[in-house]
Amino acid sequence: MRLLLGLVLAAGLLVGCSSSGGGDGDSSGSGTGTASLPAIDEGADERARLDAARARWDAAAIDDYTWSFRRICFCPPLRAEVRVAGGEAVPGSVAVESGRAADLDFTTMDELFAVVETEIDQSDEVTVEYDPATGQVRGFEADRIAEAVDDELSYVVERFLPAEG
Repeated sequence: MRLLLGLVLAAGLLVGCSSSGGGDGDSSGSGTGTASLPAIDEGADERARLDAARARWDAAAIDDYTWSFRRICFCPPLRAEVRVAGGEAVPGSVAVESGRAADLDFTTMDELFAVVETEIDQSDEVTVEYDPATGQVRGFEADRIAEAVDDELSYVVERFLPAEG
């Protein structure tokens, strides 16, 4: 089952990579404005990676965007799209394609960062994929109890579109 979740997460990340609008995360100062920001180091622990991603997200100042994501777990399926303006979900813009709106754990990227932080604190294993330039979460998987079955939780960001101008 873990392999299946990993494959689903990887497939979603590929979709997220093509639609995130982020760069390659080069911190060489090549005009991306990321030279002074911490790198999201693949070898670092998840807390350090989260802190670096949040710093990049804050610096990117993406407060207006539309995104869609889905939850993968042994629970009712959930897929939603949300329009965010000024860092807040626009009232009436939350479209739940499958599942129930009451089951949403978050509606904004900042709220997703908080969910990731909680999972890092409480789960035995957490793996997160971030956009290297903006720090945006592309997806994550949490295994809450390593020895248990059917307790894993994943979210995949399927589409992320910053608002134009």
